[in-house]
Amino acid sequence: MATIPFESSSVKKISATEMPQRLVYTALFTARFGGFLAEEELQQAEEQQYSEDACGRLVSDHYRNTSNRSPTWMMYSCLEHPSISLQIRADHRTLYELALESNDIVFANQPLEEVGEETRIAIHEKDLPLETLFNVRPVGNYPDYKGNRHPWSEDDREDQLSFGLSTAIDYKTKTDAGVSSQQATQWLTMNVLQNSIASGSLRSWLQLLDSHARSHKTYEMKSVVSQISDQIQIWIPEIYGWWSSQHRSKLDLRV
Repeated sequence: MATIPFESSSVKKISATEMPQRLVYTALFTARFGGFLAEEELQQAEEQQYSEDACGRLVSDHYRNTSNRSPTWMMYSCLEHPSISLQIRADHRTLYELALESNDIVFANQPLEEVGEETRIAIHEKDLPLETLFNVRPVGNYPDYKGNRHPWSEDDREDQLSFGLSTAIDYKTKTDAGVSSQQATQWLTMNVLQNSIASGSLRSWLQLLDSHARSHKTYEMKSVVSQISDQIQIWIPEIYGWWSSQHRSKLDLRV
C-alpha cells in the first residue's frame, strides 16, 4: 500500500443555527432589559444596527466590558442558544477523550465493529494509503505532558503504519475464523480512524476548545481541535474573536 503523509483527521459542518450572533444578542437583550427586540428591528438591512456582524460586535463588547477573572455561569448563559453539528473523523483515542470530557456535547460515534469491517475490506485495496485507515503523526519533535520533547522520525511513522496494518490483518483473521466482530475489535489499534457526529451549543463548543487546545494536549487532539476552531470561527467570527483573545485556554467556561 502507498504511504504518503497527509492530514487524516477532518472536521466539517453539517448544520448550524442561522444568524447565531444575532440570536445570542437577542437573548442577551432580554436577559438584560426584560423585553424583546421588535421583529421589524431584527429585519433591518445588513448595514443596520442588528445585522449578524453588528450583533456579534455588540455581544463581544458586552462581555469584554463585564468579564472578570471569576465569571459566573449566568454571564454566559446566552451562548447556550445557538447550536452547531460537526462531522468529525479522527483516531479512536482522540474521539474517546473528546466524548469523555465533553458532557454537554452529544457524540454519535461509528461502532468499532463497523470500523473493523472497513479495515478488513480496505486492506485488499493495494493503492489505498494507510493514512485513510490509521492516524499517524507527521515527522517532527513533539512535547509530552511534562513538556519534554521527543523526536518522531520517518521510521517511526512506517513502524506505526505497519502495526496498524498488522492489526487490520489480525481483525480479518479472527473474523474469518468465526470470532464475532464485536470481540475482534480488541485487536484494533487505538489510532484507527473513526467517524462521529457531534452536536452542541456555542457555549459547550467554546468550553471544549478551552479545555482541549492547551499546550499539554497531544498533537492529535490539538490537530482536531484546531479544525473545530476553524468551523466555529467561520460560524461566529466576532464572538470567536472576543473569546479567543480574552478567554481561550485562560478561563474555564464550565463555571
